Amino acid sequence: MADLFDALGVGARVVARYRLPDERLTDALGEIVYIGSAEDYVPDADSLHAESEASAPVGAGRVVVVRTRRGDVFVPTARVTHAKPVPPPPQRRAPRRPAE
Repeated sequence: MADLFDALGVGARVVARYRLPDERLTDALGEIVYIGSAEDYVPDADSLHAESEASAPVGAGRVVVVRTRRGDVFVPTARVTHAKPVPPPPQRRAPRRPAE
């Protein structure tokens, strides 16, 4: 899976399914903001961290950081089971106007 993230690069929108430490699966949907060693990651000014995933897992090795609506999610590439690029989110619709 690391090859896929390298090919897509920072800025790509992806969905990644990965295993949590308790072996359950979860998804991260958003923009890739970092690919590399967990120890070398330095959050930028736009970085938002979800409370439960505020820092890189200890000993995570190679990670991809996905900026989701809830914050930055550290995904160890060794725990990824599936991943794919996804299109940008749809544009918001204009509010409906009441019938006159």
